[in-house]
Amino acid sequence: MTFPTFPMSPVYEASVQGLMALHSLTLLGREDGDEADALRNSLEDPWFRLSSQEKRRITGLSADLDSIGAEPQLLPSITLASQRGLVKAVESRKSGEWDVALDLLREWSDFIDPVLLAQLRGTVWEEAGHPEVAALFLNEASRLESITPSHAS
Repeated sequence: MTFPTFPMSPVYEASVQGLMALHSLTLLGREDGDEADALRNSLEDPWFRLSSQEKRRITGLSADLDSIGAEPQLLPSITLASQRGLVKAVESRKSGEWDVALDLLREWSDFIDPVLLAQLRGTVWEEAGHPEVAALFLNEASRLESITPSHAS
């Protein structure tokens, strides 16, 4: 079954592209330069034209992008609640509830293996119609897999 992708108004799409460009500069260590300032400024006006759902989605994406490039941390022991949260996130993704799935992944991210978390985020964004965002998370999963001992081959 195919579910609808995120609605993508031109303002929303431009905001996502701008956020991804800003993220790229951050990874290069250039988040304080003129180029980054110009990008941040270019995102201000469109922000006020986004729907509340789009603002929430972009705010969440920004937080998720901040996790890219970070070194994996030791996970606390999984709890029944966190296990249920992960299952609900996967079920939400499978039923096309993209925002719910992403919110649940954020809520329970401290308990989810970083490789799996990046893979799930990438899958949700891919299925929601944002292959360029998905690629960032899937590349992160690959990077983490290569440096995480439990995933080394």
